[in-house]
Amino acid sequence: MHELSIALSIIEISADHAEKAAMKSVSKVEIEVGTMAGIETEALMLSLDMASRNTILENAGFEITYIQAQARCRSCQQVFNVENFYDACTQCGSYDKEFFQGKELRVRAITGE
Repeated sequence: MHELSIALSIIEISADHAEKAAMKSVSKVEIEVGTMAGIETEALMLSLDMASRNTILENAGFEITYIQAQARCRSCQQVFNVENFYDACTQCGSYDKEFFQGKELRVRAITGE
């Protein structure tokens, strides 16, 4: 379950930024997750709940926004949405593609007082 180590990193990053901003509490953390990032969001949310205990983020809500994976076909340059890693180009059928969106995992914003 690599989601626990990811959750610990999110908590650490968020707590560091909250401390630098002189926040006393954090009410919300916005996270962006690409649809091809390989993250099980239910496991991540459970891990965030556990990892945030006894921290400045203990009462924070965690909000996940999904980023649709997109790729560019190296054969015909078509840009298309990708649902599965092995999806073929929707225009020419080639499997030779380059992902340029959808593998992200980042803390987008932290809200607090």
